[in-house]
Amino acid sequence: MSTESNKIQREDPNEQKDKEFSFLQETIKSEQMTGRKLAGRVVKIAACGLFFGLMSCVGFFALKPWAESAFHQNTNQVTIPKDEENVQPKEETEQGQANIPKMTLQNQEELNEALFEVAKKAEKGVVEVRGIHGKEGWIEETYDTVNSVSGTIIADTGVEVLILANNSVLKDAESLTCTFCDGSTYAAEIKKQDKNLGIVIFSVKKAAMNSTTLRQVSTLTLGNSNLVTQGDTLIALGKPFGYTSGISYGIASAVDKEVSFADGDYRMILSDIPGSGSGSGILINTAGEVVGMIKPNLSGSENVTTTNALAISDLKTVIELLSNGRGVSYVGITGTEITGKISEEQGLPEGVYVKNVDSDSPAMKAGIQCGDIITSVGKTKVTTQDAYQSAILEYEPGRQIELSGKRRSNNGYVEIKFTVTVGSKE
Repeated sequence: MSTESNKIQREDPNEQKDKEFSFLQETIKSEQMTGRKLAGRVVKIAACGLFFGLMSCVGFFALKPWAESAFHQNTNQVTIPKDEENVQPKEETEQGQANIPKMTLQNQEELNEALFEVAKKAEKGVVEVRGIHGKEGWIEETYDTVNSVSGTIIADTGVEVLILANNSVLKDAESLTCTFCDGSTYAAEIKKQDKNLGIVIFSVKKAAMNSTTLRQVSTLTLGNSNLVTQGDTLIALGKPFGYTSGISYGIASAVDKEVSFADGDYRMILSDIPGSGSGSGILINTAGEVVGMIKPNLSGSENVTTTNALAISDLKTVIELLSNGRGVSYVGITGTEITGKISEEQGLPEGVYVKNVDSDSPAMKAGIQCGDIITSVGKTKVTTQDAYQSAILEYEPGRQIELSGKRRSNNGYVEIKFTVTVGSKE
């Protein structure tokens, strides 16, 4: 008795509790999955997947423009940085002129050394472009004066190196080569040219260039030539004297002159640096930025033998178009603007007075004549050469535009309209 009693006392209380409630315990069995239920679940999963996929697509396309601009820019698209607006050329004050130190021989030597350092650094972006005739091969001519010009590296797209140069090198050339600062020579191709301004963009494939050349060459910055003032220090590089690797220093002797081409006037930077009638190359400032593209005979006088250039800021739009393989819009009008003062004094309508129409040009085919006055291009009113030029460049070659103008008749000036198909001189 006592033994049984002791066994009962030693029995686990939890076991007693489990026995008391054992009648409540159940065995849960999995629900039997029927074919209809299985099909319904599959449809639900597919619907959810379709919904989330649709939302992902919407999000992708909504964020794609931002993502491309933030993480993946197109390396093949060339963009020439625009000049800063509202930046005025520096002006010398009387106090500043009074603080100019007296120049000594040592100062002059230090100045020359500083300018030479700027020039040698910029020379890494200067290239000799040569046109090869027949069996001429790689033979160098005396002073390299025959069918070669100096070019400037203006962009690296990641696939090709782009070089700006005068198109005179293309005359009768059967093949083209570019020689870089390390002396290496590679085959070149025409990316695009504009015969109106006489400039061309050449392309050299990076895959064909060795690593040594790629490490040594550099792309030059196109500066703001609007900031160049009379008396500023300039450095001429390339072939200003007709032979390669020329370097010279001087000043800007005049910056307020312009030269007329079809469909626009372009500013010039005239220097006191000696030059050749066949010279080519660039003018750079003391920061090593390109401010001018050397062109022969810009002054209009054959007796002038100084180095002169087209202001680079006026060429930036054209350079960007050519660098991206696009033609430069061409109508073929050489004009001059009729200002409000001239209009009042001479009794002429305001606009662009047509001085000349290129033969076989889009303007001539449309019936535009010398003496006509262009007052609008499309819906854009034009009263200056700059406005006319900018308006023309807005239309790609091949497009039709309406030019409005006025023509003198026996009863004064009458309205006249022209439908012009924009061309491109390539």
